[in-house]
Amino acid sequence: MNKTEFLSKLERSLSGALTSGDVQSHIRYYDDYISSQVRNGKFEWEVIEELGEPRLLAKSIIDSANRTGGATYSDIYEAEGSGSHYQSDKCKVYWNRFKEKALQVIVKMPGWVWWIIFGTIFVLILGVAASILSLILPILLPVLCIILVIQVFRGK
Repeated sequence: MNKTEFLSKLERSLSGALTSGDVQSHIRYYDDYISSQVRNGKFEWEVIEELGEPRLLAKSIIDSANRTGGATYSDIYEAEGSGSHYQSDKCKVYWNRFKEKALQVIVKMPGWVWWIIFGTIFVLILGVAASILSLILPILLPVLCIILVIQVFRGK
């Protein structure tokens, strides 16, 4: 299969599941990707083989768009001429959506998970405190004993 056939199959598989703008953005991305890999010395068939079946790639793209609430790299990807770059404003939008989803997952954790997390943190803090005391006590105890002996003799 050549690049044209691959992109055509990918476009047919994405159509209907994503907006036409998102479909075109994905097609531009893979067109640019294949071209850049060929410029870097790979054969076109080799790159297409690495990408896999267009139907499966389209399913992954659609699933990813559904998991991220519609935010895909098409939200942050822009192709201009022969080059491409990430737009910082759109990256921020994508990142903020990701953080919101992550917070929802964290807040929904069951109570026993929180107990394990806080218990682990408590045990770690106790371990650090015990380690520090084990380093200080060999020095601190003799000093305290000397101070106590001096106070006893002063008191007589």
